Parts: sequence; structure tokens; C-alpha cells
Amino acid sequence: MSALTRVRLIARGAVAAPIVAVAAAVSFAQPPTGPAATTALPFSFTVSNVEVHARGQVLLADRFQPRTTLVPSTSNRGTVGNSPYVVNVGRLPTAKFLARGLVLDQTTTGAAMWNVSATMVTLPAGPNGAYTLSGAQFPLEVSATLQQPRIKGAEKFMVGIVDQETLHAVALLTIGIPGIPGRFPPIGGGGGGGGGGGPSKDNLKNKGQEVINPDPSIMLMREEEPEIREHIVLDNVAAPGLNTATSITLTVRIGENGEISGLARIAGGQQPGEMTLTPKIDPQFEGFYRARSRLDTKGTAYSAVLYAENLPRVRVFSVDKPVVTGDALRSNNGTVPIAIHGVGLGLDSKVEIVPVGGGTPARVSNIQLANLNLLLTADVTFPEPRAARYQVRVTSAGQVATAPLSVRVQ
Repeated sequence: MSALTRVRLIARGAVAAPIVAVAAAVSFAQPPTGPAATTALPFSFTVSNVEVHARGQVLLADRFQPRTTLVPSTSNRGTVGNSPYVVNVGRLPTAKFLARGLVLDQTTTGAAMWNVSATMVTLPAGPNGAYTLSGAQFPLEVSATLQQPRIKGAEKFMVGIVDQETLHAVALLTIGIPGIPGRFPPIGGGGGGGGGGGPSKDNLKNKGQEVINPDPSIMLMREEEPEIREHIVLDNVAAPGLNTATSITLTVRIGENGEISGLARIAGGQQPGEMTLTPKIDPQFEGFYRARSRLDTKGTAYSAVLYAENLPRVRVFSVDKPVVTGDALRSNNGTVPIAIHGVGLGLDSKVEIVPVGGGTPARVSNIQLANLNLLLTADVTFPEPRAARYQVRVTSAGQVATAPLSVRVQ
């Protein structure tokens, strides 16, 4: 189950409850304390403005000037009244409403749930300050502008639309580094709401331990947890100049008939420009993707959200198969399965198994991420079935964690 899906399970209750009372009491979740706080990876996204347009009408347009309460600026009072921003996960003290924008970083995130630290904000973007929109408001646009976006590792920022009835993030525009270049993240089999079967996890195994593309990407996505595992990537455009940009504006668009698309405008930097993202229909799974390329115009509980997340620092706790016998290696052509338990593991994780004192490293293949990013499994081929000690090194989001003397061949 992906992080955003689990966050939505919390968020749904917050949106359905009397939100004004919650915001007035400033009863937001506290940021992580203790080990979770000290191990959270630093990141920062500065949102300078958000806008929501429905059927050509401006429902929300906020530039985040300083204020003392978590409500949109006074220029929005005619459309949203006193409806506040709802911080479903994390904490946004008013001190974060600085002149330079709304800052989402490791200090605003909620506790490190399910191996991510996250902040989620629901916008008061429905009619008269309500928190839900319906298909009757299509065409619809939700946009957010980030100042000086800088992607260093596993952090991601998302803007888009959540269906509170199904608990699905049905249209998201995301910036971040994809785990495996040129491939969609793993998607479970089953149709999940129509359209026939989808790609299976086996189609997407990282058999060659590919090196992650260091360039950030812009991704048009949706989610259908728990029926379909992980993100469904509808389009993915590399944005190598993003980390030098002055700003990027991400806009999720829903057409009058529910068509999903995205627009990214990069200003300044090495590669300014405009990118349009539209669902790509994979011929092998045409029914699956075509059914997910639009929203239901009869939906009545769509909400506009901002979301940011990051992984904790990578750590290795233990390694299964700590002892391998020469007989086992000989009977399996030198290859055995191995499992690595830790945190901060991602689709980009690289595993090295190196002999202590020097020598030929073991060959690692078929790396799989499982158990809420807490487990890596792989096949390890040792160079020869002789007694030796090996240490395991895991590199994830540019960090290295080592488990010395963690595997022994005897």
C-alpha cells in the first residue's frame, strides 16, 4: 500500500468532520519527535500560490502572504468565506505562512507513518468554501506553483484531486525522481474497478539492478489502493532542468467529460518551457489504462489537495540468510535468495555484497521492494563456494547504509 493511500485513510475522516472546528482549535498532528525526527531526511517545497478553477469560475486564488490563521487571503472571502485550509497530516503553524510562500518540509510532516514522513493539505475549494467538488463543476483545474524546486533524493510533491468516496487519488501531478527509469512502478494484476487486468509486478522486476535516473521527472498519476498496488503512472516526462528552475507551476486539468491531463510550466533555469502530460495508452493493457484516463462526471466528492513526502534516512536492521553453506551454493549454481530489512528503502535502492578484506563482490539481481518499503529481496550469486565473510551495503536516495559482517559463507 502506498503512502498517499494510507494518508488518505486519515484524511477522509478529517474532511468529513466539522472542519472549521478542527482548524479553529489548531488540533493538528504533531511533527515527529525522538528517533523519527532525527532520522527524517531534510527537504523543502515552497508553494507560492494555489489556484482552483471550476467551469471558468475562480474558486480559490491564494498567494500565501503572511497571516495569523490558516485561512485563504482576504481576496478569497467572497468564494470561500472563512473556510480554513485543512491539515490532514502534519502540522502547519502560521509561522510557516511566510512572505516567500507556504513551506512544506521535514518540520511540518506528521510522524514517520509506514516508512514515510508526510504533509497533506486539503484546499477549501468547493462551492462556498466547501471541501468537495462534483462532476458538475467540470471542467476543473487545480494548480500550485513551487519556488526554486530542488529534488535531492526521494522527496515528492503532488497536487491534484482525491475522491473521498473511494479513497483514491484520481488525478495527481507529481515531481520527484522515478525509481526505475523508463518503467512504470509496480502495478498489481486485477482490473480494480473495470478495464480488465493490469500490468503485473513480474513485468517490472529490476532484474539488471538499473541505475536510477538522477534527473527529476514530472508524472501524471492516479491510485486505486488497495485494489491496484502502488501508483498508476499515466504519463512521465523527464525534467532535467528542474533543479535549476526559478519556479514550476503544476496544473491538473479535468475536461468537461472527465478527461485527465496535466500541464507543467518551468520558469528560469537551464531548461524553461512548458510540458503537457496526457494519459498514454499501453497497447498491451489498453483496457486498463483507457478506463483510468478520465474521471467519473457523476462523482460528488472530489477534493483538491497538496501533498509532500519523503523517506527517512536509509538504515539496515538485519539480513536474512546470514549463513550460507557451500553445499547450498553448489546445489543452486552459486545463487541463493536474500532478504534485507531496514527503513528508507526505495525503488532506487542499490545493493552491494562485498567480501571483507577484498575480493570479488557477489552479483546481485532481481531486487524487489516489499513490505511498505521495509524489505528488499534479491538473488545473490557468490563468486565461489568458499568460506568468506561479506558485508551488505545499501544505497538509497544518495545515502549509504552498511551492515558489516552480515553474510557468511561456510
